[in-house]
Amino acid sequence: MRPAQVTGHSAKPVCWRSLRYSRDGQGDELERWLRKLPPTLGLADVLGRVERLLICRAMEQSGGVQAEAARRLGLSRSDLHYKLRKQTEGGVKKE
Repeated sequence: MRPAQVTGHSAKPVCWRSLRYSRDGQGDELERWLRKLPPTLGLADVLGRVERLLICRAMEQSGGVQAEAARRLGLSRSDLHYKLRKQTEGGVKKE
């Protein structure tokens, strides 16, 4: 199935344009990053890796304080605790 196209604007799929014109101004950087990923990499793999990296960064920045890391991530402390427990039980080592 092909991505939806908007007629009269661009030949690029809507999803690429929405990334480019994201409100936070990071669309171009995200698009470059996404294009560097291997085409065989699945969505679940990418999201899982990004989530782990963001959690690790927040934990480092908060000095290991889960409540502060959760605040930085926009999560509840219990949601962060669940994600950390899921990572360690799934055989993922903390970096």
